[in-house]
Amino acid sequence: MLLKAAKRSAEHSANLEARAQLLTALEEIKKLPTGLERDNLELNAHIALIGPTIALEGFAAAAVAGVSCRAIELCHALDDDPRIFPALYAQWSYLRVAGNMREASALAKDFLTIAELKGTRTDRMVGHRLLGTSMIDGDAAKARHHLEGATKLYDKAADHATAVIYGTDVQVTSLSNLTCASSIGCWAGSAKRSCMGEPRWNWRGNYDDTHTPSVMPLPTSVCCTPWSATFRWSKPWGNGPLSAR
Repeated sequence: MLLKAAKRSAEHSANLEARAQLLTALEEIKKLPTGLERDNLELNAHIALIGPTIALEGFAAAAVAGVSCRAIELCHALDDDPRIFPALYAQWSYLRVAGNMREASALAKDFLTIAELKGTRTDRMVGHRLLGTSMIDGDAAKARHHLEGATKLYDKAADHATAVIYGTDVQVTSLSNLTCASSIGCWAGSAKRSCMGEPRWNWRGNYDDTHTPSVMPLPTSVCCTPWSATFRWSKPWGNGPLSAR
């Protein structure tokens, strides 16, 4: 009953209530005899706890690492149960936000490999999203390939629940990161052509025959578009600092 109540709470973004219900459920589950039934119930509770924990504390919180690690342990104990995917996602997010990019990239590859072997369409979609995001800084072309794959696999009706399960809408994050990968690729290509002495269009849309790579800025404005739409920057009256509202 508590697991069902927590699911309803999470679906209504009542994350504090959902987490409280799930923690209570875990305390009750501990009282059950050791065995398969208990492990299954505990795994369900930990998987359900991932989304509310991310929403309340952020991806870099120690609580996110703790709940995802325990869920992964239970999945391995249950013959690599396919419910492992939300836990792997939470662990990937934690590693990436904490700055462990190499480990996060390796985990993204493992996620997609497992998803292609035993996962659903949704699992493969998330796998392409993770690997694409991990590759943005190193190989923009491959990043675009995976992120485009994620957007093509998205089903609006069937994948609406991913926002609750993963703490973020997978399609929104895939498109946002695809914007970054595409603009980085365009910038790199333009800079390369400029270094080779080829004229090109500059970032203002004007023909540039200066052949000076330094005038080509990083694609900050393009990459930040999905995020800048979320914030409205304004300067209050007086000499106060800029504020985000």
